[in-house]
Parts: sequence; structure tokens; C-alpha cells
Amino acid sequence: MMRKGILVSAFLFLSFLGMAQEKKIWTLKECIDLALQNNLNIRRSLLNVETSEVNLTQSKLVMLPTLNGGGQFGYNWGRSIDPTSNLFTTQRVNSFNLNASSGWLLFNGFRLFNSYKQSGVDNEAANKDYEKAKNDVILNVITLYTSVIFNTELFQNAQFQLATTSEQLTRTRKLVEAGSVPIGNVLDLEAQEATNELNQITRENTLNLSILQLKQALQLPASTPLEIEVPQLDINNDLTISETSDQIYNAAYEYLPQVQSARLKLQSSLLALKSTKGSLYPRLSANLNVFSNYSSAADRARFIRGWRPTNSYHRKRRICSRIEYTRVARF
Repeated sequence: MMRKGILVSAFLFLSFLGMAQEKKIWTLKECIDLALQNNLNIRRSLLNVETSEVNLTQSKLVMLPTLNGGGQFGYNWGRSIDPTSNLFTTQRVNSFNLNASSGWLLFNGFRLFNSYKQSGVDNEAANKDYEKAKNDVILNVITLYTSVIFNTELFQNAQFQLATTSEQLTRTRKLVEAGSVPIGNVLDLEAQEATNELNQITRENTLNLSILQLKQALQLPASTPLEIEVPQLDINNDLTISETSDQIYNAAYEYLPQVQSARLKLQSSLLALKSTKGSLYPRLSANLNVFSNYSSAADRARFIRGWRPTNSYHRKRRICSRIEYTRVARF
């Protein structure tokens, strides 16, 4: 019996230890890393960066010469036209042709060049927008994280006030029973206790809502348990800012990615205007076309009739005097 009790106690202890190990306490850095990995706005910004890189490559390749080629093979029966001689024929004709063409735009008012520069600027602006999206997510997670800490403190304070009021109420009831204080004090404390209970419920709902908002920012299911770590701050450190408001503004104007993105987009619009003006200039291009044609009708044997007049018996009659069998090839 004693052995069974020891085994049950060990099993319960191991189960409790496993549950304690599964309980995870999230730090601020872990929350930020998870949010950066799962946030949809960041993924959309990353796709915009990849799209701008593809557009940049396309605008670079469009300045290269073009090369096109093709071929055709066919059979013709009955009365048809020989593609090599444009003459009618009634024989079966096998035709085959190859063609190639190349073109190179030499000048068009620098429209393609300005378009290439615009694509490069758009790529830089997309990267700045990607950095802005990450900064927004980081600031949002920090705000929600501190909100959970703040609401946790308020909820614990409400619990402490309710416990204090309940103790005062219990002590006052004993004093009323002893006749030391009037019963009105009990009624006042009962009203105060009801108010504190309401405050505790309100603080608890606010805390649950802030935790739910943090889960949404991390893209976690609502049923996932989430407990955060309260950072320990040294209040003895000097947390004052030595920079002036103008210095802070200038630094933000110089380094914030949203400001840099706005500058790049303005530059992109100016390059787009130059590219559009390039369409007003004349275009200069070089083109090359190569064509080859083959027909089986050109290789067939043909009869060529030769006629000449004679003086035997009938002077005005023409007699077929010669039949030649030749092979004619046309290319």
C-alpha cells in the first residue's frame, strides 16, 4: 500500500513537472520575432520588393536587341501555287521555309533608359516600404506588450483593493456586533466592496482583451495560452533624453524609411515624366530579316517542248520535232 502511494505521488509530481515545463513565458524579443515572421503586411511588402526586382530586370532586358525565328512545313494536293515560283501546279507539293528577324532600338529619346532608372528607384522605394512595415509591426507589438503589463498591474491592484475592503468589512461587522461602531459603516463598506468587485471584473476584461490583441498581432489562435515576461527596469538609471526636439525631428526626417520612401517615389515620378517626354522624339532602329524557302515542285522533272518550222510538204504547218527531258530546280 505504501509502495502504491509512492508511485502515485511520483506520477503526480512528474505530471506537474511536465505541465510546468510546457508553460512558456514569452519575452518581448520572442514576440517581435514571431510577429515579423507571421505578419501579413510584411509578407505583402516582401512580395512588392520581389515584383520591383522583376520589373527592374525586365526594364534592363528590354534595351537588348530582339531575335525571333520560325518555320513552316506543309503538304498541298490538287491545284495549288508553287511557293518558290508563284506558278500553278497540279502535283503534290511539299513546302518548307525558315525565317529569322532581329531588331534593335537605337534611339527613342532615352525613354527606355529613363524607364530603367525609374525601375531602380521603385525597387529602392519598395525596400524602404518593407522596412517601414517591419518597424510598424515592432512598434505595434511593443505597444500591445506594454499594454498587457499595464493591465496586469491594474488587475492585481483591483484584486488587492477588493481584498482590503473585504477585510475591513469583516472587522467592521465584528465592531458593530460589539456595539463599537454604527451599522452605517457596514453599509458603506458593503457598497465599497461591490464597487471594487465591479472594478476587478472590468480590469480583468480589459486584461483579457489586451492579451487577445497581442495574440492577433502574433497570428496566434485565441485559445493559445500566453503569459509574458515582465522586464525588470532599473529606475536609478537616467532615462532622460539629451537631444532637443529639432535634433530628433532632423534625425527622423533623415533616417525614417517612410520619409526616404516618399523621396524615392517623388524621384520616380520625375523619371516617369522624362520617360514619357521621350516619346516625342523620333525613333531610330535597325532591323534584319532572313528568309529561306523550299518546295519539292522545284526538284521535279519537267517537259520543255521546242517548236521549229519545216519546208516538207506543208510550209505553214509546224511539227513537233524535238522533245527534251530536263530537270529544273528553282530556289
